[in-house]
Amino acid sequence: MSIAADYARAVAALDSGHFPAYVSYDSRDWARGIDRESDGPQTVYVRTKDGAIVQGPPSEHRNPQIAVNDERGSNPISDPAFKARCYRAQSEESVQRNGRAALRFDLAPTCGPNDDYPFATLYADAQTLVPIEVDGTVSTEGVRVRLAQNFAQFNGYTLPSTLLVDVKGRGLLFWLREHAQLQYSDYKFYAANPVPRRQTAKPL
Repeated sequence: MSIAADYARAVAALDSGHFPAYVSYDSRDWARGIDRESDGPQTVYVRTKDGAIVQGPPSEHRNPQIAVNDERGSNPISDPAFKARCYRAQSEESVQRNGRAALRFDLAPTCGPNDDYPFATLYADAQTLVPIEVDGTVSTEGVRVRLAQNFAQFNGYTLPSTLLVDVKGRGLLFWLREHAQLQYSDYKFYAANPVPRRQTAKPL
C-alpha cells in the first residue's frame, strides 16, 4: 500500500466519529520542576456530537500549555493533543518500537505552522496500523519542549493513555526544567447521556 493509504488507516483508528453518543474518562496529572503539583483523578463526561463537556472540569493543565496552544489537549475525546487529520505522512519505515514491530511515519502539519502542530513522528502497529505513540518538539526562544502521546485500546477504541511534556531552557533560561504527565484511564462509552439532570427546586 502507499504511504498515504497506510497513514489513512492509522488516522481512521483515531477518528472520534465512530464513538458512541457519550464517553467518560478519568484524568490525573502531575508536574515537577520549580513547583510540584498533582491533580486527580477526575471523571469527565463528553458529548461526542459536539465535543461538549457535560460534567467534570475541562483539563486546564498549565504545564502542557507551555508547549501547545490553549485550545489543545483540553480533553482526549473532542480536543486531543494530536489531531491526526492535521498532518500528512511524508515517509514511512519499518522499525521496532517498545519491543514490537511498527511503522514509523514522518509527519508534516497541514492545518497550520509547526508550533501549533508540533508532532513529527507517529508509530503504528505494523500489522493493524493502530497508533502506538506520537512525538515531537517545539522550540521557541530560550525553551525547547518535547511532547509524547501514548495510545492504548479501551473497549476496542484507540485512545490517548498518557501525554508527556518535557520543558528545557536554553541560554539565559538554562536553569528551566519542567516535566508534566497527564494520564487518561477508565474510558466508558454510552448510547445515552449517563449524567442525571439536575432538578430545579420547586418554589415554596
